[in-house]
Amino acid sequence: MIKRYAKKVELETKIHPHVFRHYFELRLLREKKVDLVTVSNILGHFDVNTTKIYLQPSLKDISDALEKI
Repeated sequence: MIKRYAKKVELETKIHPHVFRHYFELRLLREKKVDLVTVSNILGHFDVNTTKIYLQPSLKDISDALEKI
C-alpha cells in the first residue's frame, strides 16, 4: 500500500514503513521536544542508545547550522 501511494505522488526515493517510523521519532525528539527516554519507550527500544542513533545530525542540519554562522 505504501509503495502504491509513493508512486501516486511520484516519490523517487525508496519508501517503506521504517521511513515513517524514523520521521515520527525525529519529530518527537526535535520538534515536539519529547525526552529521549519517553521516545525510546514509545518505540519499544530496549536500549536508549538505539534511539540516540536518530539524533545524529543530517547533512541538512549541519548545513543549516553553518548558514547561521
